[in-house]
Amino acid sequence: MPPEWRGAGAAIDATGFTPVESGKPPAGVLIAEGEWAGMKRMTGGSEAGPTGMPWVDSNGWKIRLLSMQNPGQQVWVHTKPPAANEVIRFERYLVGVADAASHGGRWVIEPDANFRRTLAAADPTAKKNWDRLKAAVRFFTERTQLCGLPARAVTGIVSDFSGANEVFSQEILNLAARQHLPYLPLLKTNLTSLPAGLKAVVYADEQAPTAPLRSLLLRFVEAGGLLMTTAAWGKVAGPVLPDTPTVRYAIHTVGKGRIAVPEGEESGDPYLAAADAQVLLSHRHDIARLWNGGPMGMFPTGDARRSVVHLVNYMGRPTADPVSLWIQGDFRTVTLHSFEYSEAKKLTIIRRRNGAEVHLPAIAIYAAVEAVA
Repeated sequence: MPPEWRGAGAAIDATGFTPVESGKPPAGVLIAEGEWAGMKRMTGGSEAGPTGMPWVDSNGWKIRLLSMQNPGQQVWVHTKPPAANEVIRFERYLVGVADAASHGGRWVIEPDANFRRTLAAADPTAKKNWDRLKAAVRFFTERTQLCGLPARAVTGIVSDFSGANEVFSQEILNLAARQHLPYLPLLKTNLTSLPAGLKAVVYADEQAPTAPLRSLLLRFVEAGGLLMTTAAWGKVAGPVLPDTPTVRYAIHTVGKGRIAVPEGEESGDPYLAAADAQVLLSHRHDIARLWNGGPMGMFPTGDARRSVVHLVNYMGRPTADPVSLWIQGDFRTVTLHSFEYSEAKKLTIIRRRNGAEVHLPAIAIYAAVEAVA
């Protein structure tokens, strides 16, 4: 928890904000240190990750993990204010609000020095931006039904997410989200069953699983699931499939499923682990697909009867090309909700495979795409 913060957290009063006193979060609220959500800027341009796409920072994975670890508490994320001479595009504030709220949390808003100065001077642009910020916060407060659905996932990430396992396991969560791989964080210390619908599980810890946990994961594999492990799992008795040059794992068949273990004694890079999970799982189990999204994040929630896919554009402005979204399920209506539009928009459905495809209007910051069967 940061030593001090100021500003506003949630929209629950007439102004749309709740003041947060230094070191005194409201009852039932956990405040964690986070990042400025958005594209990471470097001197001369954007920083790119191993995929070559612009690298983005998001607090979504952290909010989901802390919410799972602290049931009954709401997670607010505080971000250290920028330096006095740093210029922040106003859209970064809207991205921060949307990034946190779409994942079930809140962002503690602490205006930068220039924003505070221009607001105090009654600058018309600053006043307009402040009203836009309040409207964005109020949007999520008034539409809790959009952000309260459980994650719709095909991959479980199993870990204690702490100690020696903290960096590797948490970075897998972060990177899986960046690759649009729908996941659930699963705490191994009290895991007695696996959620329905999972097609793959990643065991992310550097200690061998307990006998009950190993048995649970083996039953999942024998029934047809995919298990990816660290080197701590040990040897696998099943036959080895031919080498797959696109992944860095030895693939063993066990029952109806597969176990993928790292080749060598190292568990490897978390980015590669997340990428390999997507390759081994393939796209036939996709819940949602996004085309031309660029640095847009995607978080599918709900189920095959009612899905809400949250889209956050970390660039803060519309992409150059038209964006399309496909959602798995037999849906009758698809509606787009966004604080960027005065009212919800009904979208035309194109039936493809076992899902609904829609073409999206321009999204500069955020949209929730709600599909109902």
